[in-house]
Amino acid sequence: MGGPAPGAFLTYVIWALQVPLALILLISGGMKLVQREELLLANMPWAEDFSSQEVKIIGGIEVAAAAGLILPGLLNFLTVMTPVAACGVVLLMIGAIVVHGRRWKFKPVPINLLLLVMAGVVAWTRFGPVPF
Repeated sequence: MGGPAPGAFLTYVIWALQVPLALILLISGGMKLVQREELLLANMPWAEDFSSQEVKIIGGIEVAAAAGLILPGLLNFLTVMTPVAACGVVLLMIGAIVVHGRRWKFKPVPINLLLLVMAGVVAWTRFGPVPF
């Protein structure tokens, strides 16, 4: 019988997590990299706790994480970087939650938690049962 491999469905599910996660990180990171400081502060008030350079570093990390979530699987090269990038996103989201908590601004925290869970699932599955 010819049909999809048993893990094919899970592979699609993981890609369905990786792609939107990467897009969100790419957009968010890109905004941090290119927006003028006053516009950035209006859109992301937490940024006032950091220097302009630190915000750009965070943006660069997000863009790099987006690339790490997608490119290794697409290129079938250094595929271990995808779960490593996902672990980095988990750490980044923990940091975001801490920053929002310190500011007593909890509205963005559910989004951070959702991204953390998505990245955690990607990391766990790509390291374990659903590698490339």
